[in-house]
Order: sequence, then structure tokens, then C-alpha cells
Amino acid sequence: MLDLSKSYEENVFKSYLIKFLPDDFVYNKIDIKIKEDHKYFKSAQQLGTVESLDDLVIIQVERLRAEKSRTSITKELFKFLENIGYSKALIITFSKSEAHYRLSYIKSDLNWISETKVKRKFTNPKRLSFLLGENQRIHTATKQLVRLGKIKSLEDLNSRFNIEIINKEFFNNYIDLFNQLSSYLNKDREFKLFAQLNKIDIEVFAKKLIGQIVFCYFLQKKGWLGAKIDKEIYEGDLNFIRNQFNSYSKKEKKNFFNDFLEPLFYKGLNRKNKNDFCKDLNCKIPYLNGGLFQEIENYSWKDSFLNIPNSLFSNKDENGILDIFELYNFTVDESSDFDVEIAVDPEMLGYIFENLLPENIKKKHGAHYTPKEIVEYICKKSVSEYLRINLSEKFYNDVDTLIDYARFPDETIRLAENNIKDIKFDKNFLLEVDLLIKNIKICDPAVGSGAFIIGALNFIVNIKKITFYFSKKRTLADLYELKRNLIENNIFGIDKDYGAIETCKLRLWLSLTIDEENTVKPLPNLDFRIIQGNSLIEEFEGINLDINVEKGSQLELISENNSKSEDIQNLYNLQKTFFNETDLETKQKIIKKINKSYFSIIKNEIENKISLTLEKKQKLLKSLDNFKSVNSENNYMPWQLRFFDVFLEKNGFDIIIANPPYNREKDFAEMFEPVNNSLFGKKYHAGKMNFWYYFLHKAIDKSNTNAVISFITSRYWITSTGSRSLIKRIRDTLSFVDILDIGKVKVFDKVIGQHIVCTYSKKKIPKFNYKKISNNISDIFSSKNTQNIKISSFSQNEVFTENNEINFRKSIIRYNKNDYDLLNNGSKLSLFNTTQGVIESPDKISKQNLKNKPSRTINIGDGVFVVNEDEISKINPNKEEKRLFKRYLNSSNVKKYQINFNNEYLIYSDKEISKKIKNKHYPNIQNHLNKYKKYITSGNGPYGLHRPRNENFFLNPKIIFKNMFLEPAFTYDEEKFYVGISFIVIIQNSSLSLKYLLALLNSKYGFYWFIKNAKERGIAFDVTIEKINNFPIPKIKEEDKSSVNKIIKNVETLISSKNKKQSLIDEIDKLIFEICNLDENQVDEIEETISSFLSSYNKI
Repeated sequence: MLDLSKSYEENVFKSYLIKFLPDDFVYNKIDIKIKEDHKYFKSAQQLGTVESLDDLVIIQVERLRAEKSRTSITKELFKFLENIGYSKALIITFSKSEAHYRLSYIKSDLNWISETKVKRKFTNPKRLSFLLGENQRIHTATKQLVRLGKIKSLEDLNSRFNIEIINKEFFNNYIDLFNQLSSYLNKDREFKLFAQLNKIDIEVFAKKLIGQIVFCYFLQKKGWLGAKIDKEIYEGDLNFIRNQFNSYSKKEKKNFFNDFLEPLFYKGLNRKNKNDFCKDLNCKIPYLNGGLFQEIENYSWKDSFLNIPNSLFSNKDENGILDIFELYNFTVDESSDFDVEIAVDPEMLGYIFENLLPENIKKKHGAHYTPKEIVEYICKKSVSEYLRINLSEKFYNDVDTLIDYARFPDETIRLAENNIKDIKFDKNFLLEVDLLIKNIKICDPAVGSGAFIIGALNFIVNIKKITFYFSKKRTLADLYELKRNLIENNIFGIDKDYGAIETCKLRLWLSLTIDEENTVKPLPNLDFRIIQGNSLIEEFEGINLDINVEKGSQLELISENNSKSEDIQNLYNLQKTFFNETDLETKQKIIKKINKSYFSIIKNEIENKISLTLEKKQKLLKSLDNFKSVNSENNYMPWQLRFFDVFLEKNGFDIIIANPPYNREKDFAEMFEPVNNSLFGKKYHAGKMNFWYYFLHKAIDKSNTNAVISFITSRYWITSTGSRSLIKRIRDTLSFVDILDIGKVKVFDKVIGQHIVCTYSKKKIPKFNYKKISNNISDIFSSKNTQNIKISSFSQNEVFTENNEINFRKSIIRYNKNDYDLLNNGSKLSLFNTTQGVIESPDKISKQNLKNKPSRTINIGDGVFVVNEDEISKINPNKEEKRLFKRYLNSSNVKKYQINFNNEYLIYSDKEISKKIKNKHYPNIQNHLNKYKKYITSGNGPYGLHRPRNENFFLNPKIIFKNMFLEPAFTYDEEKFYVGISFIVIIQNSSLSLKYLLALLNSKYGFYWFIKNAKERGIAFDVTIEKINNFPIPKIKEEDKSSVNKIIKNVETLISSKNKKQSLIDEIDKLIFEICNLDENQVDEIEETISSFLSSYNKI
């Protein structure tokens, strides 16, 4: 078996390739010509090809020097493959001066430019690499490249280099370690007592400790831990943590946590030592200046001896914290989507912290881990639209070119430098872009661990690379200072979780250090850029802190209070000073001054509140003693007070981007409650709303008049009754810029549902593009239709319905009022009436019922309000009671035009009957329901149905259908069946035939309408009463009457027949198309739409 921890040897690797690749691989070494003056490569050889893997080529490349710039080498490899004409390759890159090497899988689209031209186009390249050799963690590589054996197919090869495999495995192991540590600490009496006395949350302690350790592995990977006093800080020990554990565990009475980890965290990483030398550890440790390595509040580590056993960190079973972490490779580079190292990166650290938030633990399926492609898409769309809105009109069309080049700036510069491509930009355009980028203000109000603001930061850096090169004809050298300035002046974030905020700050620090090879600079103080607080609440003790600040050259409040202006000016100066301060004592002094200014402003607001009584003012002023420090946890976030410089300069943010939490109120009442009770919540709360709606309202409130907003959210809101007020506000105040309809394509691990990315502008825009994805997110940046993406153009008004819903599905049928009536127009003169089936609460005993309230005598499936014939015989109803048992249909009993009764019965009990049961008028039914009393949640319980409905809907001829379906399956009933909550019932209210309506609903005409108008959810459609009421019914003209009669006759045959006769169904479709005056092209479009829809649900 190949040992991947050894240095690269061609002969050894030759034997491995023969075993690893399919049998049609033949080792055949051929030299590939390399230019003598090549900047990176010394030599290259083709080692063979594999036809069965789409002509995969295997190449080894010897590098000239140590691997300093992986991205540059990746670009050279792309160019190299393009020149030799291969779209897929396994490439080994090595240098004889280094003990490590990379095995990379490079894949791209390689298409003929035309049928007549030989030259091919090398597009969308991607490099996925394992770092192998001495001192590398090879657990994942060995599993994927050795233990899984010979490659079976191209799909198998792709799976071996799949970054998600390591992400999922590492994440699961991390959660297991967290649970293991939490469990131990909760069971340890001594630690539990310590936690109680010091008011320390054990889960918070465990989460922070493991987070601190894993972050140290990122530092260790850079060589920044453990350098000796006579060495540079970057010449540290690449196995520092393990070596220290081995040293301390061998020493008698030494505890790894107390004697090493705590000094490392609090005397090293959290303290600025002279020349970075930490005396306690006798080595160099960088000062990070980050909250992750600050002491937990109320905990003095020097005075406490927490006897956390060494075995929790490493043990004989190799399941300790260090044992698990050392299985994996770490990288500080948050890989681009085209150059991916198969290793744990800082993005994974953020994902873990977000999943360990209390509300995400409650969800069980975890936080929404936004894929890099989606992050980049949102950043690209929002920044490009910001530029387009604010640039001179003559440069409008240049924006797309700039943004496309900014995705791959190094490659763009290479093409221009080597005169491979003639790329030019107007100098005035570049100047305008630079000025706009310099002043851009971007905020994520649900920042979490920072995926979006880091994505925005990196994308702006890419734009700056392009503008700098094409204006000055040289490459941008000092990326560190550029990023630092952007972090100080342009990037902002808010999150209610302190741990997530600190993770976000450290990820920003890592994004700075990626460009620093030989120096380690501390993190700037980001307390006033990345802020902990509830971004939806701006009140302190009922006082609104949304203090208005107006744009102007002077720092001036709308209020004429001069002392307040002085406080604001003082805050501005203090925050500027604080950003770059690294001395702990000086920082604490500045924080005290900042706190004093905040106190003064809030005090001022209270004293000048005319509506408050003197007694209330005195009470509030006294409560200021409870006002927390600006750098500790708060449950509110006064935007204009904390980001006053943004509102002074620009009256709000230019761009607000987010993946906000999308939770329903009935499941997360505790999340909604504080917001609902605020002034903001009272203004925007709506029944059946989703929590993320609040974030869009806040984004509209806190952005300026030329702003761009871009969110990824669940998709269901566009047709939800709870979003009506939000949609109305969108219609009134925003324009759609771009829609990426992800739909049911799965983009979040373990999260079921449909998603959508909406980008809005406050500037009115007449039209926008709508992209609908079918299979994956691999080509979401395409500006043209592909097999995966269909792009449409809409005007703003055409997507909003009269009911304040949003519909992105264009219909070829125009349902005008002259030719179509609504099924139910809301009046007494409606053609038909509708209702939902009865709500039993419950129909039968469920697994969840018994989980919540266990019983030895009651079983899953026992009938409560819905019973079978055996259960009726046990109830033994008398003659009068028998009349209450109504024939009942469940979802499996109803098919298209057909009913299959399954001998189940509903105990129909409305309010009057319920009273009679209670008064023992129906004793046998009462005894039956008493048996299940504790499980009955009906509002009319325990003896009445929760919603019994008007019996006329069941006693009269009717159409019934399941409200969730993939294909229309409506049926007709004259036998007085009752149905439950999963059904909708339609009865006649005019002379128009129910059977004609049944034909329309079951037809291709009806199917097409549901595709274009119904909410997609679950198995496919979720049709509400409100939606079915809007079903359009073609008006019957005199010349149509004979066709309608034929339709009704065919429907009657289909109802009476046990088998569906396709010829009758086809004739119905044809007659309906004729009644609607649809031409051949329209019919083809309808049939193609239906076929495509079913195909997308894998039902063809």
C-alpha cells in the first residue's frame, strides 16, 4: 500500500497509478516541452492516459522552487493543459527542495469553438488537490486515494476529490468531540461546582475551548507557533501542539490544560509580548488581538485549577481532541471555487460555530452552510449593481466586463501582460470605479461567522487588482494593507451570538495573513465593525436608540443638542484610534471613554424625551447602571449610534447582503418574542410570517437611496399569505435586479426545502433577469441558457399579482376577465364554493403522540375520530350513535376521476353533538373518546372535531382533491363521503356543471395553470383554498356548448369506469384547448412545460 506520508518518488508512484486507475491505463512516459525561461516549471512528463475516464491524462510537473504561490501555479497548470489540449488531468507537482507534493485533479469544459476550427476552448477550470508527503496529515487522502481501491468510473474519480467528504467527516467528528467534552464536564462534580459558582455555561466553555484548539491548528499550519527565541516567528514547529502534549503528559503532576493551553491562550495569543517571545512557554507566540482568546467572563484562569484530564486531549484509543484534529490537513486559505485544497479551511470553522448556536442545535439539521458559489454570486451581483447605479451612464455596459474579469483577476492580468488578449478599459471608468469602491459600505445583519463579508472583501480585492493593473500597468503589491483598509472602512457585520462574531473576526484575520508569509500582525480592533447584538432591536429599556444622523460635511445631529454632537464627534475620534491600538491597557482606557460617550448619548435621549414623565425618566436613568459595555454581549443594536460614520457619510449602507435565519413563529416563538415586542416588530409583524422577513424590512430601513440588497432565503414566501405586507413593501420601495431561483436543487447539507436568491435595488429598474436552475449550481454565472439554467426577462409589474404574491412563471395564456371567470370570486354569486376538509385533532394515534405521552394500552394507529369497522364493533354504538359514523376517505383512497373506499369512518361531532356526548347522550362514543382524552387537542375537545365544517359540503355532490399533489388528481363524489384536513372540497353555487369544472382541473390546461401559479412544496404542489379560488374557468360561448356537453359525457364515463381511458382524457384536452382558442404552438408549449416539469421530479 502506498505510504502518502513519504516524499514523491516516480517509480513508487508508477506502481500506485497502475493499481489506482482503470485497467485501460498504460504507463507511457513522454516528455512535454517546457520553455527554458519558465517562471515556475523545470520539467514535465506525460505518464499516460485513460480513455475510459474521458481521456484523462496523467502528468508529473517538477517545480523550480518552493511553492510560495499556489494560485499562480494553478493558473500556470490551467494554461499548460489548455496548450496540450486536455480537459481532465491528474497532475503531480513536486520540487526536489521540498518534502511535500500535490496530487491534483484538474477538470474543465473543453469545447470546439466551431465545427470547422480545430482550436478548442478551455473554460471553467477547477483544481482539487491533496497535499501529500512528509509532515502532512494523510488520513483523508489515504482513505480516498488508497483504501477505496481502483477507480471505477469518472463519477467515482470525481467523488474521490470531493471536498464535501472531508467537510462532513470533520464536522461530524468535531460535534462528537464537543458532545464528549460537554458530557464529561457536566458529569464532573468539581467542574460543575466551579461553573455554578462562577456562573459559567458549560456548553459555552466547551465550545470555546475546542474552538481555541482548532484555531491553533490553523496557526500551526503556517508555522507560527513555537519558534525559538533566535528564530523568526514563522519558523515555528509544525507539530507544536502534539509535541507540547507529549512533553507535558510525561511530566509528573502536569496538566495539559492548566499548564500549557491556558498560558498559550492567555499569556501568548492574547498578550502582546516583546518580540513575540512568551516566557511561560519559552518560545514565540503571535499576539492575535481577538476575542476568542480572551477569558470567559467571571473566570480567572490564573486562580483556577480545572483538572481536565489529559486523556480528553489524547489517549490510547486515539479519540481525544488532538488525536482527531491530527487526522486532518488544515489550510488558512479559504479556497476559491477554481482552486480547492482538500483540507479543513477557516470556512469550516465558521460552519461549526454556527451549528453550535443554541437555535441551530434545536433545529437538529443545523445552520445553513452557504456554498462558495452562492456567496460569490451574491457578492458579484450586489457589487456590480452598486457600480452600475452609481457610475456615469456612459460606463453602464463596462461594468459586466469588469465584473467578469474580476472573477479571475490573475488570469486576466496574465492574458493582458502576454498580449494573449486585448483588454482595455477607459481610464475615467477605472477612476470612477476606484472612488466608488473606496467609499462602498457593505453590511451583513446576520453575519454569523462571516461568509458573505469575507466573500465581499475578496471580490472587492479582485476588482482592485484589475483597476490597479489597467490604470498603472503593474500588479498590486500590498494586498495586506488593501484588505486592512477595506476591513476598517467598508465591511460591517452584526450577529447576536458573541462566539460567531469572534470567529468572524478571526476569519478576517486569517484572510489578512494569507498574503503575509514572514510576518504576523495582530488583528485590528473590529469591535465597531463586526458587532455583537440583535440587529432587529434598537431599543434600550423601551427607549428608541435609532438616533437620526444626517449626511453632511459637519458631524451634526438632526437634534439641535450641541452636547450630543460633541459626543458623536468624540465617538468618531475614539473609534478611529481604537481600530489600530494593540496595547491592552490603552485599549481598555479607550473602551471606557467610548462607554462614557454612549452613556451620555443615551442619557441625553432619556432627558429630552418629552413624552416621558419625570418618574419614568428617573427610573430609566437609574437603569443605565445595567447598560452593558459596547464590547460585551447585548440584545439590541442601535445602528445609527454604532455605525454613525456610515449614516453621516452616506445616509445608510450601499449594500446589505445576508443568509438570514428562516424560521416560523410557531416553531421558534422565543426567537420572535423580543422582536415582536419592539417598536420595529410592532410595525412589521404579520401572521404566519417567517423570521427572515424582519431582516429584509431592516435592510430597507438601513440602506441608502441608491442601495442594493441581496438575500438567499427559502422560496415559499413568494406565494405565502404571511408575506403579503412584505411583498407590498418590496413592490412599493424596491426593484428586482436579479433572481436566481434555486428551487428544489439541494444547496444546503441536511436542509430540506426550496431556496431563492433575490437581489433588489432601491433605484427603479424597468426589467430584470430571472434564472431558473434545474440540476445544480455549477454554472450559475452563465449569462446564456444552458441545459441546467433557463434565463427569462421580466418587467417589474408583471411578476406581482393582485393578491400581493410573486409569480416568476410566465404563462402563454392570458386570463382576461372577458373570457375567463374565477372559480370563486369571493362573492355570494361565485360559481363554486370551497372549503378544507374537517380537522380532527387527531384522526388516529401517531408515533409522536406516544412519544410525548407514553401508554401501555394504546398503540400507534389506534383510531380516535377516524375508525375502521373493527374499532366500530368494539365501540358497539347504539342505533342513534351509528348515525354519527360517516364514510371517510383518506389520501390513498382518491385518484384521478376515481374513489376507492377503504371502510374507514369519521365520528362527525360538531359543537352541538359534542355537548350531547358530554351529557352522555352518546355513551359508547363518549367511552371511546375518553380512552384517548389526553391525546385529543381539538379546540372542541375532547368530544368534538377541531374544525367540523359545514355538512353541506359533504352531503351535496362535490369535487374533492388532495391539496398536495404532483399531478392533478381531482375526483367527483355523489355518495356523501367525508374528508380530512389534507383535502379541499368544491361544491356547486351556480348552474355551471361540476363535471365540466372537474375536466378543466384534471386536464393539461389545468396542469399547466398549476405549474405556472401554484406553490411548489413537498412532493410538488401545495394548493390552498385561496389559490384554487383563483382557478380560471373559460366562459362558455354559444358555439362551445356542444363541446362542453361532450366533455361532461366523457367525464361521466371516466367516473363510472374502473380504468382510465386515455382516449377520453386526450379528447377532453383537445376540446378544452379549442374552447380556449389555443393554437398549435401554444398547445406544444403547454405539453412541453408539463413534460419538463414531470421530468424535473423524475417521474417520466
